[in-house]
Amino acid sequence: LTLTRALSCNRAVVDAWFKLLHETLVKHDLLHKPAQLLNCDETNLNTSSTASKIICKRGMKNSVSVIPSFGKEQYTVLSTVSAAGTNYPASVVYKGKKLYKEWMSNGPKGAVYSVSDNGWMETQIFTDYFRHLVLWLKDTPKPVLLIFDGHESYLNGNSPGGIGQFDCHSVLAGALFSPFAAA
Repeated sequence: LTLTRALSCNRAVVDAWFKLLHETLVKHDLLHKPAQLLNCDETNLNTSSTASKIICKRGMKNSVSVIPSFGKEQYTVLSTVSAAGTNYPASVVYKGKKLYKEWMSNGPKGAVYSVSDNGWMETQIFTDYFRHLVLWLKDTPKPVLLIFDGHESYLNGNSPGGIGQFDCHSVLAGALFSPFAAA
């Protein structure tokens, strides 16, 4: 646990977050509407294994498996799930200048693929994903609360192309996790 995360995860911060969440759910009549409550979070993955130890069956003669990487060593996956358990298509961001067809084959169904210089989420990439998410939610009763961690790539909503261009009365996008954003 990093020091920043440890300092952010104290009782006062957690209690304040749950109080804000409850107030938001009551204010927008979402308290018992799990299909309208979404959370998205990203994780960074790396295909270049550097582990020196592996777990395998004792006595195995060849514990090495060669897999093609197509040059995509680092990438980010943003997943969105509703409190009712609905999984929405992911956003997959590869490190690179060009998005290759091979990188998109056999991936998550309906995923939105993109590239960035470092393989991380950026404002425009998140905005493009958000645009798709709004379309996927067209038949979901409104409002919908999208909870995310307050990362700067999400919050740059007032920039050209940011999420501020959307009608956020139907999709309430908010960084309710902001006390943990630095964690």
